[in-house]
Amino acid sequence: WGVRLVPLADFANHLVTSGGFTELYGDANNGDFMDTTAEDAGSFVVRSVWKDGGSKSLSKGDEITVNYNLPGYTAADWFLSLGFVPPELMLVGDGEL
Repeated sequence: WGVRLVPLADFANHLVTSGGFTELYGDANNGDFMDTTAEDAGSFVVRSVWKDGGSKSLSKGDEITVNYNLPGYTAADWFLSLGFVPPELMLVGDGEL
């Protein structure tokens, strides 16, 4: 069968004001995730929070968003790697799209 790429993170759309992904390291150094073990290493978590850390309530049918947070990526990098360019990189001149 070989190795396959499964775009699991595609379920969450990018939104610059959302919180980012949290990767679990499998030790006690995981911030709010105190009960992680070595078997959890490499897992990632999407939490319903804003970029500033405040909680974001979700209701049935709400869109799940996450800040992909790829510092240093140009618009071309975003497009080639992720298939889209986020609106915050398309701002020009006086801030209009």
